[in-house]
Order: sequence, then C-alpha cells, then structure tokens
Amino acid sequence: MQIDTSILIAVVSVALSIGSVIYARAQARATLTQAQGALAALNWQGGASASRLNELWRELMESPLLLEELLSTNPALRPLYEKMGARHMLLLTEYFNLIHATWHLRKQGLVSDYRWPAFEAQARYMASAATVVELFELRANRGLMSADFVAAWRALKKGDGKFDPLGGKGGV
Repeated sequence: MQIDTSILIAVVSVALSIGSVIYARAQARATLTQAQGALAALNWQGGASASRLNELWRELMESPLLLEELLSTNPALRPLYEKMGARHMLLLTEYFNLIHATWHLRKQGLVSDYRWPAFEAQARYMASAATVVELFELRANRGLMSADFVAAWRALKKGDGKFDPLGGKGGV
C-alpha cells in the first residue's frame, strides 16, 4: 500500500507541475499581449504627435514671414521650395514621416507580411523620383531620420538590397 501512495503522490506532483507550466505559459502570453498593446498605444501616440507636427508645418508654410525665415536660415531648402512649392513639399514631408514610422513599426514586427510587399513596392517607386530623392537627402543630412532607415532607403534606391528590416521574415 505504501508504493501505491508514493505513485499517487508522484502522479499528482507531475500533474501539478504540468499545470504550473501551462499557467506560466498562459501568463507569459498575456504579458506579451499587454506589452504589444502598450507598444501599439505608444506608436499611436507618436503618430498623433506626428500628425500635429504636420498640421503645424502647414500653418508655417501659410505664414509669409515664417516661411521666409525658414527658407533664409535653410539655404538648401529654398531651391526645393521654388521647384515644388509649399503643398508638394508638405506632402513629401508627410510621406517621409509616415514611411519612416512604418519602417520602424515593421522593424518591431508590427506591420504584417501581408501588407509589406505593397508598401515596399511603393517605396521603391518613390525612391526613383529625383525630387523625392533630393528632399530625402536633405532630411537625411539634417538627421531627421534614423541612420538605419537612411541606409535601407539608400540601398533600396540603388537596388542593392531589400528595404524590409525583417528581411521578409516576420511581422504580425
């Protein structure tokens, strides 16, 4: 009878251990889900800030005094402004803010494999447009985009590599 009790205790112990592992795994998944939600919320807040910044840039471009000060203190900006005007300059500025943020979301695994090929194809098209490249280089030289994004964009422009920071392996 002593052996039967020992076996019973061992079986119960193994079952409790398995239950603990399952519970710990479920807790780890819940923690990961919460962390991803928090990261998404932070990214959304960053996106909201970027949207507000874009609104402020629009207002700045509508003020002749502030616009002239911006152009006179940033001589490299004036030829681009004269070539494309305020509206198109703002559109490209917003484009770069968006593509830069989306690239980093992809790098964090938050942009799906399903959506990425279309995004990359569109970026490849934009990287071949001379005016886009001109504004990109101006922004890159001013440190307005991260070094890893700048390197990926330049590789995309040259056709030397994939633009995907995950190398096509990942994303939600």
